[in-house]
Amino acid sequence: MKRTFFHLILMLCAVGIASCRLHRTMQPAQQYISIERNSDGSINAQGLRVVTDSAELALIQRMAQAEITYDTVPQFRQPQLKRQATNYDESDYNTFAIYTHPHTVAAQPYKTSRLEKMAIWCTPEATYLAVIDELNWTSKYYHAGKDQYLRDCKTGNVYPILGYIGYPLGQTVWIEGVAGEWHCRVMIFPPLPKHCTTIDIMSGGKRLKKIEGTTGWTDPEDYLGVKVAVLQAQQPITIYKETVVVE
Repeated sequence: MKRTFFHLILMLCAVGIASCRLHRTMQPAQQYISIERNSDGSINAQGLRVVTDSAELALIQRMAQAEITYDTVPQFRQPQLKRQATNYDESDYNTFAIYTHPHTVAAQPYKTSRLEKMAIWCTPEATYLAVIDELNWTSKYYHAGKDQYLRDCKTGNVYPILGYIGYPLGQTVWIEGVAGEWHCRVMIFPPLPKHCTTIDIMSGGKRLKKIEGTTGWTDPEDYLGVKVAVLQAQQPITIYKETVVVE
């Protein structure tokens, strides 16, 4: 009788273990629901959907992390210097340096915001922020502002710009190319700590002198509360694409 009872206990334990394993196996996978809100902040019931796109899922999971993920150092095409600056004067475009062969990329949608034309790489040694612009004419001038900085939204710590890849910091330069092509310029900042997941992208607020014979500069813009993971997810928009001119 004791032997039979012992066997019964073993059988019950085995069933319990199998049941436990089955229960764990049958647990539903975690799902992410995308929610759209109306202008008054209420939830739009018609906009609810289960997120299935792998890239969107990866971004959501990355944004949920308490730390940023470090990248490898990005590779960008170096622009070529065509003419050195001569007696540089920020209000005289005849004194600006001229650069050619910028890092060109695929055409960007016109309706996307300026922030959607940016990408960031975070490494233990430095932070790289790429900004994409359209070359509206065969030559256009750009300013590499030296007062720009990144700011940690949580701590308020500031990370001032260190330089640009291929362009002189603090100067306005001409970039020559094919009218209508898109290119990116890359700023370098100190490394962001792992806990810095949300940043402000600050222009520094300096207003440049009006260049004689032009319509003047647009007002500097700041971008507040930007998720680092979102900018990291936008890295593919900066993939080099050579401009081919068909005659």
